[in-house]
Amino acid sequence: MSPERLSPEIAASFVGDGRRIVYVAEEKGRPQRTWIQDISGGEPRALTEEGMGGWIVSPDGKWLLTGTGGPDTLPSTLTPIDGGKPVPIVGLKSDNRVLGWTSDGQLYVGSQVAGSKTTFHIEKMNPHTGARVPWHDFASVPMGGVRTDNLVITPDGNWLGYNYRLGLSDLYTVN
Repeated sequence: MSPERLSPEIAASFVGDGRRIVYVAEEKGRPQRTWIQDISGGEPRALTEEGMGGWIVSPDGKWLLTGTGGPDTLPSTLTPIDGGKPVPIVGLKSDNRVLGWTSDGQLYVGSQVAGSKTTFHIEKMNPHTGARVPWHDFASVPMGGVRTDNLVITPDGNWLGYNYRLGLSDLYTVN
């Protein structure tokens, strides 16, 4: 499969060795999937089945978070980078958002705190057992019109970043 025949779809990420990259793309007329390719050249190799995608690689370079649907869909499986069958992620809840990997192979998983529009509860979760440990409650600016999204945490947990949108509007009365 020549890389020229692929249309990149969502995102890409380096594998931990820095020599390979994974990316979501589709062949013309086919469903998207994740591909892996050596950056020094060579043919891309399909990493997932058609319809499965993901680009978030574990820090040890062994696993890829994958799922069906687009970037806002909750990943459901771990796909081995070096080949093998995907395994289900154990313990994810429907209101969870996977925020990334920890340096020790767990996942940062977050959910909105009940009754709060500005606080997000983050836990570390073992994707193989579902065991969870509370990590941090993140509170955004409690200001009308501000919506935070794309929360990113470094694997060592020392840094957290996000972007926000400010949506203001005016209401006019016409007589």
